[in-house]
Amino acid sequence: MAEEVKKTKTAVTEDKKSTAKSAVKKTAPKAEKVEKTEKPVKAEKVEKTEKPVKAEKVEKPVKAEKVEKPVKAEKVEKFEKTEKPVKAEKTEVSAKKVKSVKKGNPNLYVATGRRKNAVARVRLVAGGTGKITINGHDIEDYFMLDTLKLIVRQPLKLTDTNDKYDVLVNVFGGGYTGQTGAIRHGISRALVKESETYKAELKKAGFLSRDSRMKERKKYGLKKARKAPQFSKR
Repeated sequence: MAEEVKKTKTAVTEDKKSTAKSAVKKTAPKAEKVEKTEKPVKAEKVEKTEKPVKAEKVEKPVKAEKVEKPVKAEKVEKFEKTEKPVKAEKTEVSAKKVKSVKKGNPNLYVATGRRKNAVARVRLVAGGTGKITINGHDIEDYFMLDTLKLIVRQPLKLTDTNDKYDVLVNVFGGGYTGQTGAIRHGISRALVKESETYKAELKKAGFLSRDSRMKERKKYGLKKARKAPQFSKR
């Protein structure tokens, strides 16, 4: 029995030694692999990437050349040359036009009159015979009612200037009553431009103030501004 126990112990020890040797053999190639992988591969790559590529790009003086070009100075000089003579020419022409108008028509007085929706452009020509023309027609042919003709002549009659001026009128908009009020307003304004002595009389009569009365608008449900339809109880 003792011999058998010794044999088993020796067998176990031999097995352990064989397993240890096999383990050492298995681990040995791993060490070789580690040695192979430990080669300085990364160091070589780092050395390659560390080349001074960026330093060369930064050193190029590209921006300095662009800034030194005097582009804006040339543009400013061009504008200064063109702006000066243009304004002087315009002012000279306008002054000449004003002088020609004053010299050519010293006895002409222009004014505008308004009433309701009508606008009248009136021109008084001094040294006339009292003729009134409206839109190229004589006042007798343009207005049929005598009351309308009387309203137009009111400012001239008040200032005793019926035979001193010729009246030329252009009227548009509104009806006959609105146009007569606009013409009267324009004639009275033109007379004040001719001389300030007429202003007191015309203002007292109310010919210089624009009549602000307008037609009231129609309301919903009514026939006119205030006229309602007939009420029916049944």
